[in-house]
Amino acid sequence: MELHIIIIAVCFQLTQGYAVRAKTQVNLPSNPAGYGALDNSARFITEGRHIKVVQTDTVTLPCRVANIGKLVRAWKKGIAILTAGDIKVSPDDRLSLVNGYDLEIRSVRSEDEGDYVCQIASLQPQEITHTLEVLVPPKILEVSGGGIVEAKKGTPVTLECRAKGNPQPFYQWIKKTNNTYNPSLRPTNGSTILLGEVNRHQAGVYRCLASNGVGKVAARELTLRVLYAPEVTADEAWVHSGIGNQAVLSCTVYAEPEAEVRWYRSSLKLDVTDDHVTETSSNRHRLIIRQVQLQDLDNYTCEAQNNFGKAKQYIVLSGKPQVAVFRSNPASRWRDSYNISWTVFSYTPLEEHKLFFRRKQFTGQIPNSLKSEVWGGNLTFWYLREWTDVTLPSTPGNDITQQMSYLIRGLEPEMLYEAKVQARNTFGWNQMSDVFTFHTANKDSYSWEPSQDIFHSPETEIRDLGVTALGEAHLDYEPSLLLLVILMFHFSL
Repeated sequence: MELHIIIIAVCFQLTQGYAVRAKTQVNLPSNPAGYGALDNSARFITEGRHIKVVQTDTVTLPCRVANIGKLVRAWKKGIAILTAGDIKVSPDDRLSLVNGYDLEIRSVRSEDEGDYVCQIASLQPQEITHTLEVLVPPKILEVSGGGIVEAKKGTPVTLECRAKGNPQPFYQWIKKTNNTYNPSLRPTNGSTILLGEVNRHQAGVYRCLASNGVGKVAARELTLRVLYAPEVTADEAWVHSGIGNQAVLSCTVYAEPEAEVRWYRSSLKLDVTDDHVTETSSNRHRLIIRQVQLQDLDNYTCEAQNNFGKAKQYIVLSGKPQVAVFRSNPASRWRDSYNISWTVFSYTPLEEHKLFFRRKQFTGQIPNSLKSEVWGGNLTFWYLREWTDVTLPSTPGNDITQQMSYLIRGLEPEMLYEAKVQARNTFGWNQMSDVFTFHTANKDSYSWEPSQDIFHSPETEIRDLGVTALGEAHLDYEPSLLLLVILMFHFSL
């Protein structure tokens, strides 16, 4: 056994000049008993390879030799001898010889990476080299601001994420919205993203993802706080209510840091009472008036303030009816009449309605039927009808939603018309409705036409405001100007 160890030491001294890990020089006889003589028949069956292994896994480095005879093999890494013959020199318990002379490394670490040499100890050494690469899953080391970044509105912001791993990790950024993450944001420079001049829409939680195809994707969240003055919007700028009814005024406030919200009626700051209650849910702030009194029908202000500024929005609480909504089908069943209907919401009983209608103005090419001959030359013009209005008394009753209908007669077949309507209660006329467009049929598709008595229009007052002839190029010709145009046209012929 003692001679065996001497042979091993001599072989490694002659081939590499290395001693064991402690680098102690060993002086031995130059040729003890002829051991280690060159055996030309010994050869490696295994070829050196580049071997990849995932961190914490087990890897086996093969070293197979044909016709080894009495020759001794050894494993080394750099200047450190790991094994010599059957003896494991390295004190590392993770290393062992398996399957003859393969080197097994368990629970692989990053520091295990490098070149491993299996050598036949002879006067003319033979060896193979395995290069071990340790694949390391990504690990995020840090993100900007330690996870919280603050920036004023309008300033550029760069978010950075730093990770390690082998191979080098690839980065992705995603933003959290409504508890879900939006599609990835492309990094502008490796691990960073530039958000430019930020506003409240860029504020929130961002997640940095680092991946390299090894193990799980590493993730770290970062919160961006954008500091800005309050931004206030009124959910409804005009709110309808009635005496004794409840009214809810609502505004949405965005601010960072959080703003203090105050409510005013005219210029008087409102305090919380049994009749005036405030509620807050996320960014929405509500003023609830449980029983509206006459003095409550007024102008209100939702005002928000923080360290960066102040903002406000105005809301009108009114007893006037809500805007009317047309409910009838735009297509008439008859060629010369149309049954128009609408609804109006009002807590206070309605007193009357006013319906306006007219033939729709022409747009585009003018029909030949509306062209006129003037002194041998053609001057194109058309008629623009002004609004005809009909005043209708309201239907008696206590319904807060009132339905109205009116049968318009004397219309032209297959023609477009437009209408609008207003309603009045004790507090006044409501806002004019949107314009509603309808059209007559080219022939009656319903043989029976209802009498006007069926619809709510007793003793209606109808006023036709007349017809005005207007030129094609301008809709505001005066009669004298129209005459001048005609004369100029005539003398130019």
